[in-house]
Amino acid sequence: SLVRLLLECGAPLNTVDVDNMTPLHYCVKFGHKTVARQLINAKVPIDSRVIRQAWTSEVIRSTINQEGFALQPMLPASRSVANGLTPLHFAALTGNPTMTEFLLEHGADPNALSNSGETPLHISLRTTLYGTKYEDSWTDSSLRAEYLLDVADFDEDDVDAVLAEISLLREGVLDALLSDPRTSLTVMDYKGESPLHCVQYGKLESATLVQKLVSRGADPFCGNSSQQSPLHFACKASDYDSVKILLSLGAKVALTNVYGLNALHYAAQSGNHETIIVILETQEGRAANLAASKDKRGQNALHHMLSTTSRKRVKTVQSLLHQGVDGSELDNSGTSPLARFIKSSVLRIDIEICRSLLGIKGNASFVDDDGQNLGHLCARTFDLGVHVLKVLKEHGVDLAKKDCDGRTVLHRAAICGSLAEQSLEFLVNVIGIQAGEEDASGQTALQYATE
Repeated sequence: SLVRLLLECGAPLNTVDVDNMTPLHYCVKFGHKTVARQLINAKVPIDSRVIRQAWTSEVIRSTINQEGFALQPMLPASRSVANGLTPLHFAALTGNPTMTEFLLEHGADPNALSNSGETPLHISLRTTLYGTKYEDSWTDSSLRAEYLLDVADFDEDDVDAVLAEISLLREGVLDALLSDPRTSLTVMDYKGESPLHCVQYGKLESATLVQKLVSRGADPFCGNSSQQSPLHFACKASDYDSVKILLSLGAKVALTNVYGLNALHYAAQSGNHETIIVILETQEGRAANLAASKDKRGQNALHHMLSTTSRKRVKTVQSLLHQGVDGSELDNSGTSPLARFIKSSVLRIDIEICRSLLGIKGNASFVDDDGQNLGHLCARTFDLGVHVLKVLKEHGVDLAKKDCDGRTVLHRAAICGSLAEQSLEFLVNVIGIQAGEEDASGQTALQYATE
């Protein structure tokens, strides 16, 4: 065969080309078990390590001969360094169970570390690589199992079947790694993340993966370098099933990361009602009075929930209030949950959530460090309709108030481009703001609107 001939002629066996691949890596890429076996028998290290790098255009051009064929430059594969991407890493990344099993059977190290401290198991779960993004086979999406979705010619009814096939490929890699007794479930990458941190929480198979990993020895209590636990990740991803499993294993809901966020804060960021409630109703959560907890910025669960783009329900807001979360508490920047909510509501303000919070003592009189009240904050959004202004007025918000720059809600709406004709009429005729009133800079709302 050609491979045998090349071996007999002394062809280099373990070099890295401009695609950051060795011959053994290419065997994985193309599924060539026979060639891989020949290379292994020729004493090519099965854990040949690649240190990815960018190749300059000058180097690449210098390898093109007169006929236009690429004679790729090669470097010796790393033998002396402890870290680097092995063929097993590549099989795990692309979702190739056949070559994963082959490599493990021939002694590949399931705990080999990349430059970022990733094992093949980390990469199999995360399906991405840390580090610089190079244009090579390692970032070629067409080599991944998920590429089936892009190339398959199928009807919409067949999507589930294709997704199932992709899932089987990924599960095959994972099962092969977990079935090897050498595979460690406690190795952490450069961010201090274990395999449990690498689970893609929120996906259908995530809860099953959590069970598999824990049954094989993964630590459900481990924190990464930012002291984030797997429970934190699951809560943030609205992964109710994984959250329940982790809680049943004793995961701590009051454990905080380096910024003081606990499981409730992460669940609140997701906006998932069921996840929030199950966290609050744990024995530990009640004992620690988790509802009253704040992070290092002084933000409680309502601050976290109402400042994100996640879907929010008035039912969840009311549940948090009922459980004891303070709906008028100011964070370290002097911002209330309602003010935080309005600031994050760029396109639309949920009136019912506003109503539920405006009924709390002190919220209607909120004023920030710039002298702006809730009316000024609403003027920054694209939803400054009469319905919003009426609710604010009904609950006692002073819509005629001027901020520290002498600007009314009318000025602010004109500056932000949120002023509609009906809102203008309401502010002038009902609230009594003078349309020609000047701010501290001598500018009127009309002047701002025409700038």
